[in-house]
Amino acid sequence: GYNPDEAAELWKRMKANSGGQAPPEFLSTHPSNDSRIANLTKLAPIAKAEAKKFGVTSFRK
Repeated sequence: GYNPDEAAELWKRMKANSGGQAPPEFLSTHPSNDSRIANLTKLAPIAKAEAKKFGVTSFRK
């Protein structure tokens, strides 16, 4: 599968390409880029640990 660390990197690029144009999170139907980045950064080590349980030791980019 894909490297879980790259998920946060994707959203960092999305944020950079948006030019900072986004409604406040409480007015949006989706999480803000910052919330997504924080959540994905927190979850990546957990996802990697779960993958390791099934013998996954390397990821695609």
